[in-house]
Amino acid sequence: MTAVAAESAFAHAFASERCRVVTVDGMASRLPVEDWTRTADAADLALLSYCAGPTVDLGCGPGRMTAALAARGLPSLGVDIVPEAVAQTEARGG
Repeated sequence: MTAVAAESAFAHAFASERCRVVTVDGMASRLPVEDWTRTADAADLALLSYCAGPTVDLGCGPGRMTAALAARGLPSLGVDIVPEAVAQTEARGG
């Protein structure tokens, strides 16, 4: 998948459209967008507990980790190539 195709697929997914991925062997599965767009859960927070200073969240998607870090008072920067993901991260305070 090219970067443009991936950006387009994720833009549709983050805009709440039903999306699926098809592997080269023809197996199809749904993109688990609700996992990415939810708020940070206990497992996420356990991982983020290792962050002690400014943090860059590369490929941040809709920003649940970036927002959780900001809520803890840590400077954080979410970076993503998908405009819809960036907009959602900004809406969460990232």
